[in-house]
Amino acid sequence: MQQRHSRELVILTGFILSILGLALVTWLANLEVRRVKQTIFAAKRAVEQLNIDAGINYLADEYTDGWGFNKTTVYEFGKNLFSRTKQLEITLDNLSIKVDDRFAQANVDIQIKVVLTSEVYSNLELHDVFGTGKPKNPMMVQLVKSADNQWRIRYLALIDTP
Repeated sequence: MQQRHSRELVILTGFILSILGLALVTWLANLEVRRVKQTIFAAKRAVEQLNIDAGINYLADEYTDGWGFNKTTVYEFGKNLFSRTKQLEITLDNLSIKVDDRFAQANVDIQIKVVLTSEVYSNLELHDVFGTGKPKNPMMVQLVKSADNQWRIRYLALIDTP
Protein backbone atom coordinates (compact mmCIF):
# COMPACT_ATOMS: atom_id res chain seq x y z
CA MET A 1 0.00 0.00 0.00
CA GLN A 2 2.79 2.41 0.93
CA GLN A 3 4.61 1.51 -2.29
CA ARG A 4 1.46 2.45 -4.28
CA HIS A 5 1.27 5.83 -2.53
CA SER A 6 4.97 6.43 -3.22
CA ARG A 7 4.43 5.67 -6.90
CA GLU A 8 1.42 8.00 -7.06
CA LEU A 9 3.43 10.69 -5.29
CA VAL A 10 6.26 10.32 -7.84
CA ILE A 11 3.78 10.56 -10.74
CA LEU A 12 2.07 13.58 -9.17
CA THR A 13 5.42 15.27 -8.49
CA GLY A 14 6.52 14.65 -12.08
CA PHE A 15 3.26 16.11 -13.38
CA ILE A 16 3.59 19.21 -11.18
CA LEU A 17 7.22 19.72 -12.23
CA SER A 18 6.21 19.41 -15.90
CA ILE A 19 3.51 22.07 -15.44
CA LEU A 20 5.97 24.36 -13.61
CA GLY A 21 8.58 23.81 -16.34
CA LEU A 22 6.09 24.69 -19.05
CA ALA A 23 5.00 27.78 -17.11
CA LEU A 24 8.63 28.86 -16.72
CA VAL A 25 9.37 28.41 -20.43
CA THR A 26 6.22 30.41 -21.32
CA TRP A 27 7.11 33.13 -18.82
CA LEU A 28 10.68 33.41 -20.19
CA ALA A 29 9.40 33.60 -23.79
CA ASN A 30 6.97 36.36 -22.81
CA LEU A 31 9.76 38.17 -20.98
CA GLU A 32 11.91 38.17 -24.14
CA VAL A 33 8.98 39.43 -26.23
CA ARG A 34 8.54 42.29 -23.74
CA ARG A 35 12.26 43.06 -23.89
CA VAL A 36 12.18 43.17 -27.71
CA LYS A 37 9.13 45.45 -27.59
CA GLN A 38 10.89 47.72 -25.08
CA THR A 39 13.90 47.97 -27.41
CA ILE A 40 11.73 48.91 -30.39
CA PHE A 41 9.82 51.56 -28.43
CA ALA A 42 12.97 52.95 -26.77
CA ALA A 43 14.59 53.33 -30.22
CA LYS A 44 11.38 54.99 -31.48
CA ARG A 45 11.44 57.48 -28.56
CA ALA A 46 15.11 58.33 -29.15
CA VAL A 47 14.43 59.05 -32.83
CA GLU A 48 11.30 61.10 -32.04
CA GLN A 49 13.40 63.14 -29.60
CA LEU A 50 15.85 63.70 -32.49
CA ASN A 51 18.63 62.12 -30.45
CA ILE A 52 20.73 60.25 -33.00
CA ASP A 53 23.39 59.40 -30.40
CA ALA A 54 20.82 57.57 -28.23
CA GLY A 55 19.03 56.06 -31.24
CA ILE A 56 22.18 54.59 -32.75
CA ASN A 57 22.79 52.60 -29.54
CA TYR A 58 19.77 50.43 -30.40
CA LEU A 59 21.41 49.27 -33.64
CA ALA A 60 23.63 46.20 -33.79
CA ASP A 61 27.18 46.73 -35.08
CA GLU A 62 26.32 44.58 -38.13
CA TYR A 63 23.14 46.60 -38.89
CA THR A 64 21.95 46.84 -42.49
CA ASP A 65 18.61 47.73 -44.02
CA GLY A 66 16.54 47.53 -47.17
CA TRP A 67 17.78 50.93 -48.32
CA GLY A 68 21.47 50.00 -48.27
CA PHE A 69 22.33 51.80 -45.02
CA ASN A 70 24.64 50.43 -42.34
CA LYS A 71 25.12 51.71 -38.79
CA THR A 72 27.57 54.41 -39.90
CA THR A 73 25.44 55.72 -42.78
CA VAL A 74 22.31 55.71 -40.56
CA TYR A 75 24.20 57.87 -38.08
CA GLU A 76 25.34 60.30 -40.80
CA PHE A 77 21.86 60.42 -42.39
CA GLY A 78 20.19 60.90 -38.99
CA LYS A 79 22.56 63.68 -37.99
CA ASN A 80 21.90 65.49 -41.26
CA LEU A 81 18.12 64.98 -41.13
CA PHE A 82 17.78 65.81 -37.43
CA SER A 83 19.72 69.06 -37.87
CA ARG A 84 16.94 70.23 -40.23
CA THR A 85 14.02 68.70 -38.30
CA LYS A 86 11.65 70.45 -35.92
CA GLN A 87 9.58 67.40 -35.07
CA LEU A 88 9.47 63.74 -36.00
CA GLU A 89 6.54 61.49 -35.14
CA ILE A 90 6.47 57.72 -35.61
CA THR A 91 3.30 55.67 -35.29
CA LEU A 92 3.60 51.90 -34.86
CA ASP A 93 0.53 49.68 -35.23
CA ASN A 94 -0.15 45.94 -35.40
CA LEU A 95 3.14 44.96 -33.77
CA SER A 96 3.77 41.20 -33.75
CA ILE A 97 6.97 39.65 -32.37
CA LYS A 98 8.52 36.19 -32.66
CA VAL A 99 11.53 35.34 -30.50
CA ASP A 100 13.95 32.43 -30.34
CA ASP A 101 17.17 32.12 -28.33
CA ARG A 102 19.26 34.82 -29.97
CA PHE A 103 17.13 36.34 -32.73
CA ALA A 104 13.76 38.05 -32.92
CA GLN A 105 11.58 39.31 -35.72
CA ALA A 106 8.91 41.96 -35.44
CA ASN A 107 6.39 42.97 -38.07
CA VAL A 108 4.79 46.36 -37.66
CA ASP A 109 2.84 48.95 -39.63
CA ILE A 110 4.80 52.20 -39.50
CA GLN A 111 3.87 55.76 -40.34
CA ILE A 112 6.39 58.58 -40.13
CA LYS A 113 5.68 62.30 -40.15
CA VAL A 114 8.56 64.75 -40.28
CA VAL A 115 8.31 68.51 -39.73
CA LEU A 116 11.40 70.14 -41.17
CA THR A 117 12.47 73.61 -40.09
CA SER A 118 10.79 75.18 -43.13
CA GLU A 119 8.22 72.69 -44.49
CA VAL A 120 5.95 69.85 -43.42
CA TYR A 121 6.38 66.43 -45.03
CA SER A 122 4.28 63.32 -44.47
CA ASN A 123 5.61 59.91 -45.35
CA LEU A 124 3.74 60.21 -48.67
CA GLU A 125 6.39 62.76 -49.66
CA LEU A 126 9.16 60.69 -48.10
CA HIS A 127 8.46 57.68 -50.32
CA ASP A 128 12.01 57.84 -51.69
CA VAL A 129 13.23 56.99 -48.18
CA PHE A 130 10.43 54.71 -47.01
CA GLY A 131 9.45 52.95 -50.21
CA THR A 132 5.82 52.49 -51.06
CA GLY A 133 4.39 55.89 -50.15
CA LYS A 134 1.38 54.31 -48.42
CA PRO A 135 0.06 56.05 -45.30
CA LYS A 136 1.12 53.00 -43.28
CA ASN A 137 3.99 50.87 -44.47
CA PRO A 138 4.37 47.28 -43.24
CA MET A 139 7.92 46.87 -41.99
CA MET A 140 9.97 43.90 -40.80
CA VAL A 141 12.48 44.43 -37.99
CA GLN A 142 15.07 41.76 -37.15
CA LEU A 143 16.84 41.93 -33.80
CA VAL A 144 19.80 40.09 -32.33
CA LYS A 145 20.75 39.60 -28.69
CA SER A 146 24.17 41.15 -28.13
CA ALA A 147 26.98 39.87 -25.92
CA ASP A 148 25.72 42.12 -23.10
CA ASN A 149 22.31 40.35 -23.33
CA GLN A 150 20.58 43.41 -24.84
CA TRP A 151 18.40 43.28 -27.95
CA ARG A 152 19.73 45.35 -30.87
CA ILE A 153 18.11 46.05 -34.24
CA ARG A 154 20.02 44.15 -36.91
CA TYR A 155 17.94 44.68 -40.06
CA LEU A 156 15.00 46.81 -41.24
CA ALA A 157 13.05 46.58 -44.47
CA LEU A 158 9.61 47.27 -45.83
CA ILE A 159 7.45 44.23 -46.48
CA ASP A 160 6.23 44.14 -50.06
CA THR A 161 2.45 44.05 -50.18
CA PRO A 162 0.25 43.81 -53.25
